[in-house]
Amino acid sequence: TDGGLACPEGGEAEILRFELDEEIAPAEIDDENHTITISVPGGSNITELEPTVFISRGATSNPASETTVDFSQPVVYAVSSEDGNTQQDWTVTVTEALNTATDFISFTFTEAEGPVFINLDNHAIAIKVNEDTDISILTPSFALSSGATSNLGSGVTRDFSQSQDIPVGYTITAEDGITKQNW
Repeated sequence: TDGGLACPEGGEAEILRFELDEEIAPAEIDDENHTITISVPGGSNITELEPTVFISRGATSNPASETTVDFSQPVVYAVSSEDGNTQQDWTVTVTEALNTATDFISFTFTEAEGPVFINLDNHAIAIKVNEDTDISILTPSFALSSGATSNLGSGVTRDFSQSQDIPVGYTITAEDGITKQNW
């Protein structure tokens, strides 16, 4: 087994840094419990990641640094010291971060005439309908960012008759359950 990239500092069988090209933040290394957690964006293919593993000088690791690894379950990295007298197992867990997007991907009515304008910057939607359309009983159909939810679902009839003076609002909650946006 190839030890990967050796670093001058650290213990005999330590993982000093653990990096992924896909990471959204540096790995959290728990030296006491010999665990590493790292997050990648939601939807990443965690079954084929190639981490760069920085270990103690002269040590080796199995799996080796820059080896393709399936992280769909926690993976144990066995690090052996240069003299072979010390071996330490490190459990690495890769998690997919939940999406924080709160956008409408599409929004329409069957009564819409012409294009629908979704303004992601101002969080507003503009739709033209025929002047004979009763806008107090429109049923929009829409799609949201991956994993997001709305206070009112697609296919729920709404009264849009006050939209000139008081916009009809939707609150979109991201997949993370925390991030919200009013539209």
